[in-house]
Order: sequence, then C-alpha cells, then structure tokens
Amino acid sequence: MKAHSLIYTHHATLGMTLIELMVTLTVASILISITLFSFADIQLTNRRTSYIQTLHRQVMSARAYAIYHNQFVRICPSITQRCTDSWQNDIMIFVDENNDRQRNANEQLLSIIASPSAGDSISYPRTSLSFKPTGMLLGFNNGSFVYCSTDSKLNQPALRITVSQIGRIRLREDSDKCN
Repeated sequence: MKAHSLIYTHHATLGMTLIELMVTLTVASILISITLFSFADIQLTNRRTSYIQTLHRQVMSARAYAIYHNQFVRICPSITQRCTDSWQNDIMIFVDENNDRQRNANEQLLSIIASPSAGDSISYPRTSLSFKPTGMLLGFNNGSFVYCSTDSKLNQPALRITVSQIGRIRLREDSDKCN
C-alpha cells in the first residue's frame, strides 16, 4: 500500500492543475499584449532615427566627396533624377560638374535616398544645397533638414540636421514637438 501511495504522489507532481494553467496563460497574455504595443512604438522611433541618420551620413559623404575630388556636389529632392522643390520626394546626390543645378547624363550620381515613409515629413528651407570643392556651401544654401513623424502615437521632438555656411554638419534633436 505504501508503494502505491508513492507512485500516485510522483505522478501528481508531474502535472499541473487547471487553475495553475489559467494563471500562467493570463500572465503570458498580459506580457504579450504589453510587448506588442511597445513594439509598434519602437518601430516608429527606429524608422525615424534610421532615416535621419542615413541622411546625415549621406550629407557628410557628399561634402567629403566634394573636397576629395575637387568638384561641386549637389543635394536636391528629385523625381526621376530631375531636381524638384519638394523634399517629400527621393533625395538625389550627384556631382554637378557644370553647376547648372540639374543632373545631366554625363554627371555622376552618388546616391539616392528614398522618400520618407508615409506619415513622415522632411523639410529644408532651400530647393537644394551644393558643396563647393572647398567643402563650403555654394551661395546661401545653409539651413536645417527637419524630420518629423506626424503619427499621433509618436509624440517626439523633431530631428534636425543643420548645415552651416562653412559646411559643418550637426545632427540633433529639436526642442519643439512636430505637431
């Protein structure tokens, strides 16, 4: 009889009760729901940060290319590789050999940055900017790229890339909200 009792107790410890299973499933479902809501916010933040860092790298590369190759390099919004005035389009970076503010067939295309995601916006106070072979900006092209996510879930400050007249490029978070 004693041996039978030990076997029964041993099998009882291997299983779980219905109450334990329900508590475990409840805790798991709460953790999963919290994670899913946080994950969407993280994706929005990462999209915003990734875009502005890519633009920052490309602007710095354009300046370095202008200095190293002793050529004019232009950055402008584009549609089908023609400069436009809306920064919501793709951003094209090219060598502007004749300094005519448009890419000709013989001018080298350095990079194209895809347009911002739907719901996001980018602005710059000029229609384009050009780096001279000295690394300085051509004319009065200085200003700031301002990137905002207009998604109501992402109530964060704008990200700003400021390009000074001497060609210095700074990336920072703006103090103002994008709303």
